[in-house]
Amino acid sequence: MTTKIASLAAICLALLAGPILAAEGDDLESSQIRIDKQVVTVYTHRGQSYRYTDPEGLADAALAGQLVCVEGKLRDVRGTDFTLFGTDQKLQLAAADALKGFSPGDNVWIGGHVQDGVFKAQVAVKLKSDLALFDDRFAAASKAKAWDRMLDLASWISRSATYNPKIAFEEHRRYRASRDRAVTSACALAEAAFKDNDAAGYSRLATRLLDLEVDRELVWRYFRLAAAIDPDQDLAARRLAEAGFIRWHGLWLTREQKAEREADETRRLTKIHEMEAARQQRRTEEAVSGAALTARESAELETSLTALPPADAAARLASTLERTSSPRLGRRVLFLTAALPPQQQTQPLAAALRSREPEIRCAALELAASRNDSAARKLILAALSDDSDEVVDLACSLLASAGDTQALGALVGLTASDKDFRARAAVDVLRGTTNQDRWTPVEWRLWWNKNKAAYPAPPAQ
Repeated sequence: MTTKIASLAAICLALLAGPILAAEGDDLESSQIRIDKQVVTVYTHRGQSYRYTDPEGLADAALAGQLVCVEGKLRDVRGTDFTLFGTDQKLQLAAADALKGFSPGDNVWIGGHVQDGVFKAQVAVKLKSDLALFDDRFAAASKAKAWDRMLDLASWISRSATYNPKIAFEEHRRYRASRDRAVTSACALAEAAFKDNDAAGYSRLATRLLDLEVDRELVWRYFRLAAAIDPDQDLAARRLAEAGFIRWHGLWLTREQKAEREADETRRLTKIHEMEAARQQRRTEEAVSGAALTARESAELETSLTALPPADAAARLASTLERTSSPRLGRRVLFLTAALPPQQQTQPLAAALRSREPEIRCAALELAASRNDSAARKLILAALSDDSDEVVDLACSLLASAGDTQALGALVGLTASDKDFRARAAVDVLRGTTNQDRWTPVEWRLWWNKNKAAYPAPPAQ
């Protein structure tokens, strides 16, 4: 379709890709064009094109002399003056019969021009009823996958219910249902577009929903999601704080939720301390009861190693570590392992890290950390997936102490672990090492992307 707008002949208009929208009245079609960097809607009526604006936009001096159009619900006609619901903009009839046959409450499209700050209506088209228009525009917004247009539609149908003098009280329920349908669809379209990486998009969505006065839980859900995606998203953080939410461990919570989380954290720490005390008591009892046997096995092992070359000694130590369930003997074997050449230590260390006893695995990590090579680092990194919180805590601490890009990068990645004890261990050591008040995986990832260049490289091969 070719369009012409009075006084814009010198401006190059590029038609946007996409079909022309279905006509909503007699001989009325719409399309979108680009003027400079602005996208505008153009309606064509009986071969003449009009630039669309809302009634308040008629005050724009740039529209003076152009053919423009507005849509609205007719409120009153008095002589050559008329009004639309929801605006105080001055509107006049340039053609005396332009609104002949129209009644208050009708949805109308009106074309004309702005002269001396007043809109002069030259032609009008009666549009469909509110609910029929809603269905048409809902289908168009759905096809375009345009969440913002869908919210415009929700806002429009809400206003229409207020302005329409013709509807009975019971019909308001149909208007509310239509509005809710548009809101639900807008949220689904927005989520499909934003996925889990557009914090600004979710903030815009939440702001629009806030203006619509929909369920506040839905509004806060999207503001929280925006803050979770990007903790530095100022709009979301400001809105949540204004609403009384409190930021705790990287999460925006109500006061009640914060109190519940703090109580849960206290119970968790108490349980950990109790488990640690019981574990130490059990180990003490086991060490006392097996001391004599361990001493004898240790002496026999040391005697046998004296006649073996390093490679065979490493294999013998590894075999012992795989069989023993005694932490005391395991630590003694690792002590003997430390006397081997570094290249021979890897086999016993790997065997110790496969031990059923967390205490032996921890002792192996400490020996591995005393070496500054990539083979030992691989063993420590592998321990991050251990099933023992004791082993994971130690591995995290050792990597934090190393402080290089490989070590800290692994810890940042571990903050997103689906195992809570692993994520907590990583967060705890990162907070202590970097002095950063960050808690969530997103917060740590953003910080790491900005700061990793300041940390040294990992150990060489």
